[in-house]
Amino acid sequence: MTNRLPIRLAAGSGPTFGVDDIACAAATYLGCWEEEALDVTWIPVHGGVAAMKSVLDGETDVSYGGLGPVLRFRSEGQPVRIVVSMARGLAQNLVVQERFKSVDQLRGLSWALDGFGALSHHMARLLVKALNIGEDEIDWQ
Repeated sequence: MTNRLPIRLAAGSGPTFGVDDIACAAATYLGCWEEEALDVTWIPVHGGVAAMKSVLDGETDVSYGGLGPVLRFRSEGQPVRIVVSMARGLAQNLVVQERFKSVDQLRGLSWALDGFGALSHHMARLLVKALNIGEDEIDWQ
């Protein structure tokens, strides 16, 4: 018998399976983990933020979920990374009026969001950081 590496997998859908679980559920039921010498234990948590937090707190080894939680924790300086993604692209854009020609002109303006804590908010926070604009220099709407 081969020694298998134990992996605690945070499942953000809790004790049930949802559409986001399909790839990991298939790997479990098709024996893919065993083929790779992994002993995967599903740890139910509620939501992607809770799944990622469980990794940061050392309760689990890995998690999976949407991009939103990753962006939230990255914008807060947490050491999280996306290793693989099934997503082909995102529908997030920064749209500005033609009269703005430099990054400095974006300071002090209002930026529209879907909502505070939404994917657009976290992506905008990362963008602002990359542009060396303070979050307090933006009028978040």
